[in-house]
Amino acid sequence: MGVRPIYGRMRGWVWIALAFTWCLQGCSEGATERKVDALELMALEDVDGTLRPDEVHLRAQLLQPLEGEQPNLGMRNSAYWVKVSGWQGAPRNARIILDNPTVDSIDAVILDGPRVLGRQRSGAAYGKTEDLIPTFNLPLNVDHELWFRVRSTKPLVLPFTLTQVDRVKTMRVQRDLALALYTGIVLAILIYNCFLAFSTGQQAYFSYVLVVLTVGLVQWSFNGYDRLIWGHIPWLARNGLTIMGASSGLAALIFAREFLEVRRYTPKWNRWIQGLLVIYASALLAALVESATFGV
Repeated sequence: MGVRPIYGRMRGWVWIALAFTWCLQGCSEGATERKVDALELMALEDVDGTLRPDEVHLRAQLLQPLEGEQPNLGMRNSAYWVKVSGWQGAPRNARIILDNPTVDSIDAVILDGPRVLGRQRSGAAYGKTEDLIPTFNLPLNVDHELWFRVRSTKPLVLPFTLTQVDRVKTMRVQRDLALALYTGIVLAILIYNCFLAFSTGQQAYFSYVLVVLTVGLVQWSFNGYDRLIWGHIPWLARNGLTIMGASSGLAALIFAREFLEVRRYTPKWNRWIQGLLVIYASALLAALVESATFGV
């Protein structure tokens, strides 16, 4: 019987990777000057996603207030129109950002009653790498209205923030640096385990490489950087997080089965793992089929 992989040696690397993951997720904290509490958010649901910007003012009575710093509208096929106010009186270099790069489509619309005065489009479905932190201009006239049409196949979390344009640049630099360090650690783990995999020929090492690769791509997807890889393919840019999330679960199950030698020592548990693999694969297939009919 061959020597089992000594994964305990990797614990230090894992803790470092987790630390940089935490840094990546929290590096923008404190970077903004006026949180969403300074803004007033009200939303209405557009179930079939056909409501035009010039028709929004006719549905104003259906608006419902959104509470909290990160309002969560759940996971639905509906589009939502969000009216943002409270930005009046902000300096000219102020911008509104939506710090959620997983939202599929974001349309910022400036309205004067039924008249559309300006429109700006962003979101993962359009694969724009410069929009990892979508930034939107404020209306020049305080009497005009600022609306956002948002839609996503993922949970629709809306952390709107009012900040200055130079602060957005700082946020981008901090996030790029944190992700670069995280990616370097992931690559080091991959190279080390690839060497061990080809040197020893043990299946557990190959499955562990798959786990590290998919988990690393999940973190990229959470922060929108997967657009650098497949941003030119809108469907894949929109569903990259779903695919990588399910793939990481599949890879973890395969690794657990290989590393623990479940098929040899506990055949009963091996059947359970096989069942979980089928469930994960079915859920992934169902999500992809549903997203194929999703409009932006």
